[in-house]
Amino acid sequence: MSTCPQGWFADNSTFTCVRNCPSNSYADNNTRKCLAHCPGTERLFSDSSTWSCVASCPGFTYGNDQNWTCISNCPAAVFGYMLSLDNLCVEQCPSPFFASVPIRTCVTNCGAGMFGDVATRICAICPLNCPTCLSLSQCLSCQNNLYLSFGSCVSQCPAGTYSNNISITCVYASSCPAGYYGNNVSSSCSVACPQKEYASTTSKLCEACPHYCSSCINLTVCTNCITNAIFSNITSQCYGYCSPTLPFSFNGTCYSQCPNNSYLDFTNINCQACNSICLTCQITSTNCTACSSSFLFNATCLSQCPKGYYANNQSCLICTSNVPSCSSPLTFNVTTTTENYQNVVYIQFNQATIIKGDPTQFISLNLKVSRRLDTSYSSMVNNGMPFTAEIMPDGSIKLILDPGVSLTNPSFTISINDPSMITTKSGQSLQSLSANLDNIILMSYPSGTTSDAPLVVAGTGLAIVMLILLASVFICTPLPIFLTL
Repeated sequence: MSTCPQGWFADNSTFTCVRNCPSNSYADNNTRKCLAHCPGTERLFSDSSTWSCVASCPGFTYGNDQNWTCISNCPAAVFGYMLSLDNLCVEQCPSPFFASVPIRTCVTNCGAGMFGDVATRICAICPLNCPTCLSLSQCLSCQNNLYLSFGSCVSQCPAGTYSNNISITCVYASSCPAGYYGNNVSSSCSVACPQKEYASTTSKLCEACPHYCSSCINLTVCTNCITNAIFSNITSQCYGYCSPTLPFSFNGTCYSQCPNNSYLDFTNINCQACNSICLTCQITSTNCTACSSSFLFNATCLSQCPKGYYANNQSCLICTSNVPSCSSPLTFNVTTTTENYQNVVYIQFNQATIIKGDPTQFISLNLKVSRRLDTSYSSMVNNGMPFTAEIMPDGSIKLILDPGVSLTNPSFTISINDPSMITTKSGQSLQSLSANLDNIILMSYPSGTTSDAPLVVAGTGLAIVMLILLASVFICTPLPIFLTL
């Protein structure tokens, strides 16, 4: 039989062309035949409502690609087959759809308390107390008085964040609503800050007022003072007033008068710290009245008095006709040598001096460096090198080192611990108080040897002097070296 005309189908049971195929057969428009089953190879479904082969099942029926039929419900026995908007039964819902398991349907909105899992394309339940979410770790809202904190529902916001009771979320202070500030007492965004704190428009935080303020506008303006504090109309600050007998406060302690290293600030009625160069000061922190380890000159502390002045008891005094030598500061040189198998240090001054007492009581010779392994000499670092002293006729001081000490290339610091013990006849004090002796070779001679070649080193006390001595010993006789700095 030839092919039936358009709109007609070949019925093999009657060998005729019919407009409507008989029951239990399907009209195939491609072949114009009545078929028992539509050809799945051509992705055609058997539609029992029209008894025809269709590419897409009509409404309320769904294509089952297991038997290529249109059915009213996808097979529940095969888990994962869900109804799709393309009227197909599918194993996994395509994006942007998700499988709603209860109704076995592909949906774009999983509904309340659910979210679409992008990995499985299945609607899943949100975490507890999380009515809306994007995933198991990303809540969008919370319930039961919980706050949303970066995807989680919490009863208390984490440190560094504050509860926003308007949005029911945890936020940083910078994200608090307008007019609200991060309150560390309540851990919330607050309109009012606690007592002794103020609302900082810069940080959006409640920050502490100055110590003696009970309330303030900012760090520079107090509005009320705590008990035992007074208000200054000049500075708008509160200052501690300890008691009638100890009225002055300094670093949290009360004094009858300001201690050393501080001065009385009459404006603020408390003690303020002096500058670090001053031992004592007054009126301002840099107006020194005494120095700790330097010389006072014009209310400041100098390491050396200027020209036209001389040092006296850590003060700079002006030169007068009664002090003819003060134009030349009193300084000293250091010389090391050996005499009669003894290691000797000479301290020589640049002008006549008066030495008031035993030099061993105000001069120290401290060991700085030694390569000797014997630890019995370690005390010389802190306690000083043992020596005896003589005041020579020319006014110099001779230090005789302990003959029992043998060190390899030691370094010493000679310190004049009390400069008032050495003055000129006019009362001028030393300008420099110490000198360094580095890498000295201390000689040790066997019995019967002589040494008439001294090792001489000169150093100045105008500043800290670094003397580097080099020497060699050949058959226990030192090589003479002369080095002047």
